[in-house]
Order: sequence, then structure tokens, then C-alpha cells
Amino acid sequence: MNKKFRALAEARMLLDTTALTQQEQREKLRETMNRYAEKTVLLSDALQQQGTVVQADSEYQSALASFWKAKADFDRALGREH
Repeated sequence: MNKKFRALAEARMLLDTTALTQQEQREKLRETMNRYAEKTVLLSDALQQQGTVVQADSEYQSALASFWKAKADFDRALGREH
């Protein structure tokens, strides 16, 4: 039971961390796109940042799936199957 709880807590921390990273990268993309509109950065820089956002989104989705799996495992350990 403790192992399942720790796994759930770790999955939640990872989810929180990836959510923050995702927000930061989206903000950087917004800033980069504004700078691109002002012609102060290259298109390649904007596209690179866009790729970084896609990667952050993917990592968030993976962390979210891990969280829900850990939660389901914990619920099963408590006998709370749905």
C-alpha cells in the first residue's frame, strides 16, 4: 500500500513539474512569436520554439497518463475499483 501511495505521489509531482514546463514553454513561444512579428528573431528560432512546445505537450500527456495509472493502482490497493 505504501509503495502504491509513493508511486501516486511521485506521479503527481511529475505531473505538476511537466505542467509548469509546458506553461513556461508556451509563454516562451508567445514571446518568440511576438519577436518574430517584430522581425527581431528568425523564423527558424520561432519554429524551434514551437517544436519545444510540442515536446513539452507530449511530456505532459505522458505524465498525465502515468498519474492516472498510479491512481488506479492505488485505488485498487484500497479496494476501490470502479
